[in-house]
Amino acid sequence: MRKEPGPNRFVLHHIGALIFGLFFWVGISGSAAVATAQDSPDGNINNQQRKPLDLPSGGGGLDEGEESTEILPIFGKEIFANSLYLCVERSERLAGEPAQIIAMEFNDLLARMSSRARFGAVAFNNQVERFEEIPTRAIPAIKSSAVSWQNTRVTANGASLMAALENTLLLARKDIERHKAVVLIVDDRYSTGEPSLLPFLQNRRSYLDDIPIHLFFVGIEGTVGDPELETACRTLSEISRGSFNQLSFPAAPPIFPVPDGPSPCCCTPGSD
Repeated sequence: MRKEPGPNRFVLHHIGALIFGLFFWVGISGSAAVATAQDSPDGNINNQQRKPLDLPSGGGGLDEGEESTEILPIFGKEIFANSLYLCVERSERLAGEPAQIIAMEFNDLLARMSSRARFGAVAFNNQVERFEEIPTRAIPAIKSSAVSWQNTRVTANGASLMAALENTLLLARKDIERHKAVVLIVDDRYSTGEPSLLPFLQNRRSYLDDIPIHLFFVGIEGTVGDPELETACRTLSEISRGSFNQLSFPAAPPIFPVPDGPSPCCCTPGSD
């Protein structure tokens, strides 16, 4: 006669089925969790398709220029760039103390540049002179050479702002760095016979929109600047997404001529 299963065997049979079902459910849940974690590695749900990272060409690591953007102070303004190109007017009107102050700012700016930065320099009056024909690294020896070059520039009558600006922008465009800027220091008057800057701006708007030009407009106390030149300089800084800054320097003291011969004597020999 067949023996019927007892209550203990019935309980064990159902416990085994329950354990098998539990393991099956855990396996499915674990697979879903792994799939979710692979779709969203940061643990957040993101329904948007992930985009590939914009890495520099050539493999891993950031380009040096991306990490070396510097804070470069001049005349109390901070300029953010890793390549800076200076264009400085050396006209006769800025001779004396204005030229000395500008030279001090120029030298201090170079001293604050790290060796990772690049720079260039242009000086102009009736001629245009470049420090170097290509962008240079701001290593100590090059900075020292630039200071000597700047200190030996002489002032002269006349100016050629348009030619100087074109030279500076062409120099800056030779630079491979991304964060470039131009510093332009100019007298607030056109020189006699100097061409207007407005036609240059009208013809080259698209040429100026990728390098900010920070313009320092230098006036002399007690004199009135040229309103057309001021308008042109404000437009230049605006369309290049730079800044316009006005500076005022004291006028040079008057120079009285010294007589060639000895001063005449107002008394005669033997008189009381």
